[in-house]
Amino acid sequence: MSENEKKLANLILEGFDEIAAVGTAGGRRGKVLAKLIVEKGDAALPSLDIEADEATANEGEIVRLTKVEVEHFRGFSEKHVFEFKNPYTFVYGPNGTGKSSLCEALEYGLLGSIHEADSKRIPVVDYIRNAASRKSSHPVLFGDTAKEKGVAVRADPRSFEFCFIEKNRIDGFARVAANTPAAQQARLAALFGLEEFNGFATQFNESLAPYLDCVGKKGKDLADRAKSIAGHKAILDGLPVKTKAAETRLAALLAKYSNCKDIEDVKVALTGAEGNGGKQKANNTEIGRLQNLKTAADPGTDGILADAEGLLRLIKERVELEELLGRYKDQLSLRDLYGAILENRERFENKCPACASELYRDGRLAVPLDPYGNAAEKLKQFDAALRAESRIKEIRGALNLGWPDLLSKIVKLPASAAAVGFVGGLEVVSFNGDASCIKGCGRHRKLPPSSAGKARAPSGTKGRDHGL
Repeated sequence: MSENEKKLANLILEGFDEIAAVGTAGGRRGKVLAKLIVEKGDAALPSLDIEADEATANEGEIVRLTKVEVEHFRGFSEKHVFEFKNPYTFVYGPNGTGKSSLCEALEYGLLGSIHEADSKRIPVVDYIRNAASRKSSHPVLFGDTAKEKGVAVRADPRSFEFCFIEKNRIDGFARVAANTPAAQQARLAALFGLEEFNGFATQFNESLAPYLDCVGKKGKDLADRAKSIAGHKAILDGLPVKTKAAETRLAALLAKYSNCKDIEDVKVALTGAEGNGGKQKANNTEIGRLQNLKTAADPGTDGILADAEGLLRLIKERVELEELLGRYKDQLSLRDLYGAILENRERFENKCPACASELYRDGRLAVPLDPYGNAAEKLKQFDAALRAESRIKEIRGALNLGWPDLLSKIVKLPASAAAVGFVGGLEVVSFNGDASCIKGCGRHRKLPPSSAGKARAPSGTKGRDHGL
């Protein structure tokens, strides 16, 4: 045991009655121990005086049972003498032959009472009465001391309480393994008559930490200072990294302001020599100007430009398709002729359907042009022209729908420009007039892409887009 453990044992021995009076409920025993440690802990002895067991027994103490005489006791109506000559005596017999009566005679002779009678609240005289003789007599127990033989034993519960274990305790002990550890400990304590001691020993709190300040005020102060020092040390350890990061940011800042030599020059450039000028003042002026701007609904100029560009792409595509269609306009009437030539290919085989000339001789073309191959190529071209004609119709429909929608957005631009005081307001008005003129003159002029960016169509431009 350590010195502190010995001191704690001495405190418990000195305050035994006070400690034994309380249990673990609400931490009461822990609080009592904590109070004793604070008040008397420093003065407690650091050593234990353990009394050694007596080497020799008391001369008058019974050291061995020799015999018991029973008569008119429980199941014994006649006198019987049971001698115990050997170190161990085992009693064996069928039910009803007096084994329990013999054990209770020993119990009565040692303790002066019988547990079974006490538990049933039956007077001992009535409990030991023999049923046949209707009499009751106390058993007589004999034993040997260190010097005498055959001495009559006087009942003494205090001296013999651990010499006899009654039947119910043995029954409980036989089932000890089926219980929880705490119940097992309680049964073992009951087996040897140690219930009171077991109750005292198990009523200690598991820890004194909740009830005792084990650190102390100075310890707490020291711990707080240690945490503070650790925090400052962490800051100091991180300074080199922060310094390097600051140098990197300074280099990037000086690179951004190439006309500045150091951080002071950058400061002057940003805030001015007096701290009220430089870029900061210019930015504040611009912020003020922006805050004073009039607000207006978004006229959707990005959408207008996108719609206009879409219409221009359609117009350009239609022009290209019309040029393609124009190249085949005079030849479309020959489509049926070329089709008839191909239909007669199987009939004429290697001969021209018009003049019956032989087309191929020895695997080589014998005429200037293969009429069947030419007819197939022409039909492919005619199919492309027909698809172009169909696409032109689709584009015409899209333009007829897209232009009115675009014009309805353009007419709103002058009002939006006037609401915000747009410096190019006159150009917007002129552009709107040109757009309205295109709508009103019965034919639409093509707006070049540059005019969409300038938000104005040049007057006098003739378009090639008719009949939208």
